Amino acid sequence: MPYKDKEAEKARRRKYYLEHREEILARSKEYCASNREKICARMKIYNASRREEQKAYMLAHKEERAIKAKIYRETHRDELLQKRREKREETNKKERETKLLLRNEVLDYYGGVCQCCGESTKEFLCIDHINGGGNKHKQITKGSLYRWLKKNNFPEGFQTLCHNCNQAKHIYGVCPHKRVPQ
Repeated sequence: MPYKDKEAEKARRRKYYLEHREEILARSKEYCASNREKICARMKIYNASRREEQKAYMLAHKEERAIKAKIYRETHRDELLQKRREKREETNKKERETKLLLRNEVLDYYGGVCQCCGESTKEFLCIDHINGGGNKHKQITKGSLYRWLKKNNFPEGFQTLCHNCNQAKHIYGVCPHKRVPQ
């Protein structure tokens, strides 16, 4: 070994690298380009072995990690709560936008206006089961009616109504707009 002093050896290698940096980087880039498959195969093997090592470490140090995590959560409580709030607000905003887009898509497919009175303001519109049975259908779908309609390719038997007409149809059996005058 030319240098018994590790620091001197490290300094010599550093100096050599700095003097020949461009050549070293060019050789490295050339090697990577010509041996891509070989490098990828080695990385897969290495990553698989690291995963096993990590699992073993996690199992062996489970209690120690739990204690460290608890201490970290206690000392950084406010930061973590703030991050959680921000993430929740961001997620809620994305979910609202997604639900609104889906709702508008379904309403547009079924006409986009109340089939009874002609109301076209989206906020006032909803989907109605033409032959009734909405409560039974809600128990079967267990979720968003709009998602179910899109997933099932917008089946027949549904129509767009405004909330007023939908409620009147539910309570009185027919919307007041459709009643025959007496």
